[in-house]
Amino acid sequence: MFKQPKHIFVNAGVVIAPLPGDVMPAQQIADVSNSLLLAQLSARAKYPQVSQHLEREQACQTMLDNVYWIRLNEPYFALDGVQTLSIDDVVTNQSGGLFTADVRAGFVALVASLKTSPPSERALNVWREQTVWPLHTEHLESTECPVPDRFQVCMKFALMGVGPVIHTLMLSFTTHTVLATDFLNQTLVIDPESKLELQAYSYEMSRRNYANLRGTVVKKLGDKPGQYVMPWSSARLPDPPLDLTRLRG
Repeated sequence: MFKQPKHIFVNAGVVIAPLPGDVMPAQQIADVSNSLLLAQLSARAKYPQVSQHLEREQACQTMLDNVYWIRLNEPYFALDGVQTLSIDDVVTNQSGGLFTADVRAGFVALVASLKTSPPSERALNVWREQTVWPLHTEHLESTECPVPDRFQVCMKFALMGVGPVIHTLMLSFTTHTVLATDFLNQTLVIDPESKLELQAYSYEMSRRNYANLRGTVVKKLGDKPGQYVMPWSSARLPDPPLDLTRLRG
């Protein structure tokens, strides 16, 4: 697990942390955070519907392309016939074919830390709003306010490293399980008509080109980092966590 869970952050729908062992300059952390947030918010504005999660993901990648993040790797696969899953099992068993051993180990450690580090209420609310969508099947006309019986989940984890580089892992599926507040510890029943989709990306920033856009990115985001970027953990720590909302170039 991560020895410093204070360095795990919610960035809208992404949970992000440094690669274990990497000590990143503050400016690189800010550039990663701002780039990911801009990509997510622009994609969600363009594709707001529940069914458009793949389009949203592609729009995220296009925005990262536009701000000079170079794609190094982008494997994707989908699994049919998955009946149940737990998030940590999927990350542990499936990420090996998507990333190098050190990056895979980083994702496994990240999810393990999330399961044992209670999130703040604010961080959890921001993350779930961007990650979970309730679905309703056909219901009787007499049912005025049906309870959702399925949930579309599209969650993303990210690791950042010196360079800077970013590695992202997206999991998407539909579940019949009523999701707990912190569903990372649940075993989830998968809709038989749903696939488990995994999309991985690795990027490296073109630092010289991004430097010319840094001010534009910060201006476009305005006060959004203060709304969507925050530490995951609610635990009190001996020293304050990195404040990504203040690291603006």
